Amino acid sequence: MLFAFEWLKKKDDTAAVGSMKPEMAKQLKAFEKENTRLKKMAPEQALEMQILKGAGEENWQDLSP
Repeated sequence: MLFAFEWLKKKDDTAAVGSMKPEMAKQLKAFEKENTRLKKMAPEQALEMQILKGAGEENWQDLSP
């Protein structure tokens, strides 16, 4: 998943942030924090979907004659 702010990322993040206005630097940090949170959520959601799919398949197998 690509976000618009990723083009700012360099080896040295302080160089990219140092040339920004303080408001933009704060917004960048907020975007990075949100991106980290979403990256953690995606695998958890995929696991939940697999569990629910497996539970649904078991229920359908019980109804088969």
